[in-house]
Amino acid sequence: MIDKRHTTHNIKQLGFSGLRAFVLASTFCNGGYERAPKTQPFHIVNRYAAAKKTDNDIKTSRLEKAFYYITLIIAVFGIPLFVFGIINTMVSLKYETEHPTDCISSVTGQDLCLTINVFKRLILICVVILILLFVFRKRLLGKNL
Repeated sequence: MIDKRHTTHNIKQLGFSGLRAFVLASTFCNGGYERAPKTQPFHIVNRYAAAKKTDNDIKTSRLEKAFYYITLIIAVFGIPLFVFGIINTMVSLKYETEHPTDCISSVTGQDLCLTINVFKRLILICVVILILLFVFRKRLLGKNL
């Protein structure tokens, strides 16, 4: 790639700022140099060097985007999965216990109420992660959104 240091369209910055600029900007009726066109300094005009990214920045950006989208997908698919787990455990609670108030399964000996509470907390964690991902998406993905 060609590295252009001074990319400008202003003729004064290209070296033609001598007598031509004075003659073009002056009025002979008033007898003087009235207004010269304003020019921008090189550091404002040259945006090529500021916008140039290194390969390490690009790899970091790709890694951050991959982390963001993988976390988003896990949180989105985790909610219906955990809801299904609650429904499945409630069916086990109905058919594997002797009394409606019992929580211990007579088949496996597992505490089914504890399993339901764990699934509820996991759903809450997924919802909080989704909210945080949407609130901080510009900070996580960069300013180019």
